[in-house]
Amino acid sequence: MEPVKKLLRLAAVIVGVVGLALAQSSSSAGAIKGVVTDTQGAAVPGAHLALTNVDTGEAVLQQSQANGGYVFALLKPGNYKLVVTATGLSTTTLNNLKVQIATVTTANAKLKVGEVTSEITVTGAAQLVDTSTATTGDVITGQQAVAIPLPTRNFLDLMGLQANVTTTMQSAATVGRGTDIVYSSGSRGTTNNYVLDGIDANSIGGNSFGGVPIPNPDSIQEFKVSTSLYDASQGRGSGGEINVLLKSGGQKLHGGAFEFFRSNNLNANDFFANRAGKPRPVLLQNQFGGEVGGPLPKLKNTFWFFSYQGTRQKNGVSGLVSGSQPVMPATRDAASLATAFGVPVANIDPVAVKWLNRPGPYGGQLYPSGTCVGITGACGPGSIGTFTTSLPAIFNEDQEAASVDHDFSAKHHVALQWFYSSGPTISPTGGGVSLGQGSTSTLINNHLAL
Repeated sequence: MEPVKKLLRLAAVIVGVVGLALAQSSSSAGAIKGVVTDTQGAAVPGAHLALTNVDTGEAVLQQSQANGGYVFALLKPGNYKLVVTATGLSTTTLNNLKVQIATVTTANAKLKVGEVTSEITVTGAAQLVDTSTATTGDVITGQQAVAIPLPTRNFLDLMGLQANVTTTMQSAATVGRGTDIVYSSGSRGTTNNYVLDGIDANSIGGNSFGGVPIPNPDSIQEFKVSTSLYDASQGRGSGGEINVLLKSGGQKLHGGAFEFFRSNNLNANDFFANRAGKPRPVLLQNQFGGEVGGPLPKLKNTFWFFSYQGTRQKNGVSGLVSGSQPVMPATRDAASLATAFGVPVANIDPVAVKWLNRPGPYGGQLYPSGTCVGITGACGPGSIGTFTTSLPAIFNEDQEAASVDHDFSAKHHVALQWFYSSGPTISPTGGGVSLGQGSTSTLINNHLAL
């Protein structure tokens, strides 16, 4: 029976270790795991491990297990330092340990025989590839999101940097921040899962990215796109799993400001507008704001962060309409209309005549007239001409992101994170390539995580 008992104990240890490995990270947190050994490769049980968040100063203490292994689970993403001490062995410090969202970082510590007072500092000891899970995907940091130029500052454009992911890109014709369509590993664009600060942020109505919260890049700490083999903490759909984490404050006061400007004077004219003798469509876009964060001096171990971005856009490229339109006579009365279109005067409805003479935005009239510009052959009242116009769509958005963190102890932490945005979109021509009915729509996002 003794061999059977040993096998059962071994199985229990294996199950316990696997259970810890599976519970190390979540959709908004990461983890560090590793093994403590001596120079001969033997496990060092009972080693004291002190893990410190370099950004906030928060420290977590632990001891290595009988096999030398250790796991620091559910860590806030950031930069960490690990100090390992053991009796009769020198102290070893592992610096620059990066904890990333929904990712397990491996950091093994090797202790040398020597005085406890002697210290060995190791830089770059962490394993950059996550070998603890089968999930495929990469993490994009907030620094990368800010450094890469984005036409509308929509960070979802960066999804295309991932392997097995394709996405649409925003252009000059995009009104506002635009709507990305992301295809992950051949799945449909409506099968993705979007999580902000660990909370579901999907657009339930269309299951797309059209109405989801889109924080500006300066407010994002990092985000991860998992493309396959993700676990239950992330899985919802068969497409990509997008986990976004907003910034939080640290021990020092930090801040910054930005301004992005676009103008139609920097662009070429549209082909059809140029052919019709129309000027370049209006394209004015200002995106401005900043962020600031730090500690609360009167409340120990409490940190805060705030970010703001304002967008003011007039986009005539999106409002550019080109197509065919009947050429109207100079005088829009019943007799002139009947002559132009070859119908009896009695067939001209007086109500239609009133509508055709109503004032409007298209050349001073509600119903525009086609022109003969660019048309070869006979062209005049009653024939089909061309019509090109540009009325700028207007998009004005204000968005704020805020967070407050407090560490009660090494094991108790509370974080409150909030994101809000509101922006009306006015489309005078209906937002299509042909003339349509104008519209006004307002998108509001209000997202809270505790």
